[in-house]
Amino acid sequence: MKKHRIAIVSLLLIAAAAIVLAATPFTETVTLGTTTGTGAYTNARDYVAVKLVTIEVFNSLASSSTVTVSRVRSGRTNTVGSIALNSGAGIHRETNTIYLFKGDVLNFANSTATGAVAEITGVLEP
Repeated sequence: MKKHRIAIVSLLLIAAAAIVLAATPFTETVTLGTTTGTGAYTNARDYVAVKLVTIEVFNSLASSSTVTVSRVRSGRTNTVGSIALNSGAGIHRETNTIYLFKGDVLNFANSTATGAVAEITGVLEP
């Protein structure tokens, strides 16, 4: 009976941890180079995927430009979106469900070779 209770409590704790983890938002910052206008983020998290929510770009040295964001997974590249910057800032709100699994890369390329900061907001999914 005691082993049975321990097993049930263990399963409940694992389920509770999964629920808490699933509701965990996070942000990561990527600096786009001042001479290249490019930068990258790699998901290095074990056991969780990142569900993209928004990508915000700000502090661009060019007041008007476009940042293209692409995802690389297993050797294939797909465009996530383009962010039009006005006054050096812009935001992309993800309307499709895009997950970044371990090893997936988000590449950022500004249409002008100037620096900027990109902030990725996502939710961790078990």
